Formats: sequence, C-alpha cells, structure tokens
Amino acid sequence: MASVVVAVAASFAWIAALTADAARDARRARLITLEILLAEKRALVTQSWARLAEIETQIQEWTTADSQVLQNPDSRGADQAQALLKNAEKREMAERERYLVLRQIAGWYNEMALMRQEAERTRAELQEDLQVLDGRWALSMLPMGIKGDVILTQNGTLVTGDYRFENGQAGSVQGTFVNNILVLERIDARYGRMGRLEGTLSRDRQSVKGSWYSYDVTSGQPLTGAFALERPGEEGGS
Repeated sequence: MASVVVAVAASFAWIAALTADAARDARRARLITLEILLAEKRALVTQSWARLAEIETQIQEWTTADSQVLQNPDSRGADQAQALLKNAEKREMAERERYLVLRQIAGWYNEMALMRQEAERTRAELQEDLQVLDGRWALSMLPMGIKGDVILTQNGTLVTGDYRFENGQAGSVQGTFVNNILVLERIDARYGRMGRLEGTLSRDRQSVKGSWYSYDVTSGQPLTGAFALERPGEEGGS
C-alpha cells in the first residue's frame, strides 16, 4: 500500500513538473509574440509619422500657391479660381487623411502601452519561474547523518544563503545555479570555508540531491558523501 501511495505521489509530482514546464513555455511564447507585435507597431508608427510629414509638406505647398494668387490682384481670374478650388479640395482630402493617420497613431501608442505592460508582467512571471531556490530547505548529509535548515536567496545564476545544523553549527553558503545544477560553498561562521555541495534540482523543484565534499582533510571525518535539500513537508521526488 505504501508503495502505491509513493507511486501516486511521484506521478502527481511528474504531472506538476510537466504542467509548470508547459506554463513557462506558454509565457515565453507570449513574450516573443508581444515583442514581435511591438516591433511591428513601432514600424507602423514610424511610417505614419513620415506620412504625416509628407501630408504637411503638401498642405504647405498648396497654401503657398494659394497665397501667391490671392496676394496678386492682377492674376485673379476664372482659371485661378478653379486652381484655388482644386487646391482647397486637395487640402480637404489631405486634412481628412491627416486626421485619420493621427487617430491611428494615437491608437497604436495606446496598444503599445498595453503590450509593454503585458510584456513586463510576463517577464516578471518568467523571472519568478527562475527564482526556484528562494526560501527554506531542509538539509541532510550522509553518512554522518547531519541535519539542518538552509535559507537560500537566488539572483539569476547566483545563489547565497545561511544554514544552521541541529548540532548548533551555522554559517553561510554561496554559489551558482546553472542548467538545474546547484553548486554551493559552505562557509562556517567559526572555521571559514569547510566544503562544497553539488546537486541537481528535481523536476518538481522540491529537492536538490547530490554530493558534498569537505575541505577539512585533517578532521578524520569522511571527505565526501551524499546530501539532500528538500522543501519542508515535501517528499522531494527526482
């Protein structure tokens, strides 16, 4: 019966890990899509501003031509009136296009602002996904049977923290987390650098298991062994 319970728990842990991976992949895909859409919107906005400049230039040219006619009474006539009318029609169409382009640009800026907010939120979620080691872990080291607690803080690939063994020993740890491999150097508060731990994070992110190595070759104690970091209250499957 116990073996069935363990098997079921392991199955749920595996499913949870797969679900978490799928969620991260979905966030990455969403972020890529948002970045592509933002780039496309920026290109459209740039083109639209250029079109506005062209429209403004055309309007100025027609306005200048009209001014030359209106300022010279001798040049007034039916042909000039017809020319002024055509320029007025052109200006009316240009102003209508100018208004539509400006509305479009304003709408794109609003869309881009919302996309940036969504992209920042997605990046924050992905960053939280990467901060998988933050918090308290229960530590056990074999063959000596040492137990204790470790509080880890992750900043990208860098990991720092503090530990305390049940026997009263305490200190800090520092190291790296790359490709699911955690490497920590243990620094005793009294004796300094005492050794390192190298382990692999489980798929369900509830345990880190691997080997520890001691720097103290004169202690008469084992120089290496197995260790496990487990989230309190969890089985910590692999």
